Amino acid sequence: MRFDVLRGEDDPARFMLYEAYRSKDDVAAHQQTAHYARWKAAVADWMAQPRQRATHNSLFFGDGETRGSG
Repeated sequence: MRFDVLRGEDDPARFMLYEAYRSKDDVAAHQQTAHYARWKAAVADWMAQPRQRATHNSLFFGDGETRGSG
């Protein structure tokens, strides 16, 4: 559905890539794509430590529409 790339406020050399998917099947399908394999290989040497994965359950995705505040 989306991804964000975040940079550490206290360590500008630390990044987090946050990805949101509708289902575990969507995650698995994404990991089988050619662009994912290229990305994974390209960034391997950039890491000061091995990538860490944390999984979470989504509580609310909304309906996909952008809404303004107010």
